Amino acid sequence: MAFCLAAVLATGFAAADVLPPQAARLSERFQSNPGAFDRTDAPCEGQGVGNACTVPGTAFEGGGPGKCERGINRNEYRFIDLRCTPDNPPQIDRQMASQPYQADSYMCADILREPDGRRTLAAMGLVCETPAPVSDRFCKGQAPGDSCVAQVRVGDAVVPSNGICKSEIETSSIYRRGRQQLTRPVVLCRPETDPVPAVLTPVGAWRKLFQ
Repeated sequence: MAFCLAAVLATGFAAADVLPPQAARLSERFQSNPGAFDRTDAPCEGQGVGNACTVPGTAFEGGGPGKCERGINRNEYRFIDLRCTPDNPPQIDRQMASQPYQADSYMCADILREPDGRRTLAAMGLVCETPAPVSDRFCKGQAPGDSCVAQVRVGDAVVPSNGICKSEIETSSIYRRGRQQLTRPVVLCRPETDPVPAVLTPVGAWRKLFQ
């Protein structure tokens, strides 16, 4: 999603984040052993890195044929996970306004202490109160719970997909004296059925011997 602070958001975060001690060891194992993984999702159970797989569901729901690909679990930095990644993930041009986002109370107080604080907030596309919900183009004029039809691009094809307008809280972040989280309410056209969370199964010790 386009956001006027994209250039700021893309820099400085790695240095600002403090990673747990095991992150370096996990990263080293990930790099040194291209076949190593600790857990798999259901479509990649019994498969290896690069094998074909299929994620259940429509393209709008995130489904479709793909390949088993490794990734570091960045919530805990304890596992290398093998997940089925669709070959052609859906592209949805929601055409949403890029501003405003709400800054938290501490960031607002800090900026408003400056002589031109309100002008600074406006220039950054930030507000201190909860802004009005921003709708994507498929839910313009619609209320949460109303039906919608999203235009989902899969490869070269555009597939009309039925959905429901749903209220969500969208987050972004900015680097200002450390990383600061920004939020705003949005209304998005989403699949009628909520996606089933992926269940990751640990790989047995016997199979790990052959990685």
